[in-house]
Amino acid sequence: FRRAWTQHWLASLPGLGAAGHAGRTVQQAVWQQAALCEHCLIAGRTASAAMLDISKAFENIQYGPLLSAAESFRFSLTLIFWLLTLFVAPRRIVLLGAVTREIRASQSVVPGDCNADGLMRLILLPSLTAIASRCPRALLTVVMDDLQITVHGPGRSETHSEARALADFAVNHIEQQQLLPISLKKLVVVSTHAKLAAHAWKGLR
Repeated sequence: FRRAWTQHWLASLPGLGAAGHAGRTVQQAVWQQAALCEHCLIAGRTASAAMLDISKAFENIQYGPLLSAAESFRFSLTLIFWLLTLFVAPRRIVLLGAVTREIRASQSVVPGDCNADGLMRLILLPSLTAIASRCPRALLTVVMDDLQITVHGPGRSETHSEARALADFAVNHIEQQQLLPISLKKLVVVSTHAKLAAHAWKGLR
């Protein structure tokens, strides 16, 4: 029941760049990005993409922002309270006859749970909605805890400024509102123009 309800809820959501499911596979998302960049090269436009990775994403999910997102996006509060009750239940690890002391989790979503992917999508929805509202023409691609934001436009300087501002906005929103740390070591900016990518990278943080 848990997984069936979560899948039904996911199907009711607006796309907002989600990939890796039956409606939009990762391969389709990659080809979409490639086609856009190829079009920009042919048409004399510029495309730039920022790739963000959440550091230890499932471990760092905090329950406050998760519950707030559940209320905003009509996720079943009964289901999420039940799931969180399971996640924070006391646990011990038994290995080779040894038993650890009892511990309780104060944050995190168990990656192996059948609802884990849905909860990751849930906590990212406020940030994805904010990014899409700030720049409706930005192409978003989300696979689990990895986010790619692609911006394209006719002018190099305009696209450069927009890509920098949007990437910085995304990092700040995810970290400050959803309390999820972005791995700056894995943050990558690519562009159809090498100089644009270099400038966009320097503009972050």
